[in-house]
Amino acid sequence: MSHFTKRTALRSSLMVSAGAAIGAATLPCGAQAASLHTLYQFSGASDGGAPAGNLVAGPHGSFYGVAETGGASGNGTVFRLDRPRQGSGQWTVTTLYSFAGGSDASAPNNLTMDAVGNLYGTSNAGGGSSVCSSNGTVLGCGTVFELSPAVGGGWTEQVLYAFQGSPDGQQPKGVSFDSAGNLYGFGFIGGTGVCHFEDEPFGCGTAFELSPVEGAPWSFSLIYTFKNDNDSDGPFGPPLIDSQGALYGETGGGGPGAPPACAPSTGCGEVFRLVPRRNGEWAKQALWTFDGLDGTAGSNALVADWAGNIYGMTNEGGPPNPLCPQDLNFGSSAGCGVAFELSPPANGTDAWTYHTIWDFTLGPDSGYPFNASITQADGRLFATSSGPYPLANSYGAIVEFLPPSAHAGWREKTLFTFSNDSLTEAQPESTLFWSGKRLYGTAAGYGTAGSFGTVFNVRP
Repeated sequence: MSHFTKRTALRSSLMVSAGAAIGAATLPCGAQAASLHTLYQFSGASDGGAPAGNLVAGPHGSFYGVAETGGASGNGTVFRLDRPRQGSGQWTVTTLYSFAGGSDASAPNNLTMDAVGNLYGTSNAGGGSSVCSSNGTVLGCGTVFELSPAVGGGWTEQVLYAFQGSPDGQQPKGVSFDSAGNLYGFGFIGGTGVCHFEDEPFGCGTAFELSPVEGAPWSFSLIYTFKNDNDSDGPFGPPLIDSQGALYGETGGGGPGAPPACAPSTGCGEVFRLVPRRNGEWAKQALWTFDGLDGTAGSNALVADWAGNIYGMTNEGGPPNPLCPQDLNFGSSAGCGVAFELSPPANGTDAWTYHTIWDFTLGPDSGYPFNASITQADGRLFATSSGPYPLANSYGAIVEFLPPSAHAGWREKTLFTFSNDSLTEAQPESTLFWSGKRLYGTAAGYGTAGSFGTVFNVRP
């Protein structure tokens, strides 16, 4: 429940209702290492606004994505971005579906696609539950939805599940498929557990499964409820799923102890694993508990490489930085965010090994990465950071993490720094997608320039 995630949750509600690591170094950034190309600029009207989720690759070089706002009723859209036709030179956006709110979804956040081209996603609000409301306005607790191409053209949308806050949770932030075609995700808050922030109780979050049933609605199962502050709270993002069916994720707070660096939260969060048991129950294991100096507020998704190493980022934490101070009144921890690597146990031990990849500085690299995962592409690691920090004109960045060598530890190279202007349409809150030697992403555009966001690419 960090400074930045709290701001983002508040912002979404409002829209629905109307120093480097030790041994590391930054490469010289006197000149941008790559130029950004804006492929499409959203208007905030029928085409949507605030595209703050990941992109999914479609046929013929197209991409699918979601916009949190805009559309026919202002509740967000699902869109397709198509490459320029021969001679036109312009990318085009087609609105596939406009969410209606109410019992329908509202404020979508992330997408995934199955093998036959159906789209699946989650929303921060919608679903019709009166439990989740703000100032008397019913927002709904969020949904899982499906969008399928219809015979003869067009798309058909179906809400697969509408959250009720308790016991199932609320505000899912994405879903992932396992090898059997089941969907898994986390409810960011809600459930029957009780956690605390500034002594205020809230639901700690949940983990769930949705399974397809031939000729019937999908079957929802609650597989884990985060119990209390010690068990951690705020599981975030689409789960990482291994070959054995275990789920991996980060939490925003909680965990054993309450390090001062994370006050007023009751913990700094953790990286966890949920393992299915033969009796149908799931067991939670903490792989790493953050202490603030190595990160806190895990508001991003995890990825793994072929050797089983896990890569992730935290929204806050890291060494104290005067540009990213702790703010007890607002609930933010010190530090500008951290990128990290966790290596699996070796030599017969049960302990995972933590390595800091990068401590964001709020310099050219910006900081506060949010709703993103590290992208592995062409043997390289890329990511976005989100800002925002108006005093430093820092509204996010696109960065590359360079692995250790015989002469140096992890290093960071800033490929592009966003600023709050009508050209760059800051700020990115999504995972980058690699295609054709280019990185594709979205920028939500929440700046004073009045931008409604963009889709962009960068060739590193």
